[in-house]
Amino acid sequence: MLIKTNAIVLRTVAYGDDRLLAHLFSEVRGRVVVAVKLSSSQKGRMQRRLFQPLSLLTVEIDFRENRDVQRLKNVAMHYAWTSVYADAAKISVTLFLAEVLFHTLRQETEDVRTYSFVELSLKCLDMMESNRGKANFHLAFLVGLTRCLGFFPADAVDSRGDVFDMRTGQCVMSMPPHRDVLRGEETEAMRRILRMDYGNLHRFAFTREERRRCLDMVLAYYRIHVSSFPELRTIGVLEELFG
Repeated sequence: MLIKTNAIVLRTVAYGDDRLLAHLFSEVRGRVVVAVKLSSSQKGRMQRRLFQPLSLLTVEIDFRENRDVQRLKNVAMHYAWTSVYADAAKISVTLFLAEVLFHTLRQETEDVRTYSFVELSLKCLDMMESNRGKANFHLAFLVGLTRCLGFFPADAVDSRGDVFDMRTGQCVMSMPPHRDVLRGEETEAMRRILRMDYGNLHRFAFTREERRRCLDMVLAYYRIHVSSFPELRTIGVLEELFG
C-alpha cells in the first residue's frame, strides 16, 4: 500500500556510504522506520540534507504491515526552516527535542493530535526571536508534550498543596509514602513551568541554575511516566548554552 503523509525526522542511522535508516514520526502512521537510498547527484530526490533531525517532510512510503523497515518511494520538504540552521541555540534545542521525541513517540498508529503539536512547536521555534524565549523553549515543549502523552499534571497548576507528588501529578498537603516528590520552592517552580506556553516564554526569567533545576525536575517526571526513558545525551550542550 502506497501512503502519502507528512512526517518528522527523529533520527537517522547510516549504513554504507549511500544508505540510511530514518526513524520518522508520521501524521497518518505514527512511528515508522524507512530505508533511504541517497541520491548520487545534486538533482536526485533523496538528498542527505532532507534528513536532518526534526526536518518536516512529505513522504510517500510503500507500506507493508509485516515489514519492520518500510520502503521510502519519494520525499520532499514540507516546511523549510527560515532560521534554525543559522542559530546555534535553535540547533541545540532541535537536537534535544529530537532525542526526547525518539524515546517517547513509540506508537505505530495514527496520532494526529501529537503530530500537530510537534509540527506547530517546531514552526514556533523557527519563528522565535526572543533570547529568553529560546532559552525557555525546551521547558514549554516538554510540558506541552505531557498533554499529548497523557500525564500533564493539570491538578497541580492551581492547587494549594506544597508537596508535588510526581507519581500522581498532584499537589498534596502531606508527604506520600514514597520519595518521588517535590517540596516547597521546587513545587512552586513546577507550577511556574506548567503555566508556560509559546506565547509567554519571554516573561519567565530564570537564572542558569534555576533553569537547569527546572529541566532536571521535568525530566525526572518523565522518567516516572515514560518506561525506559534514558539519560539524554544532548542535555549537556543545552545546559551549557542556557543553564
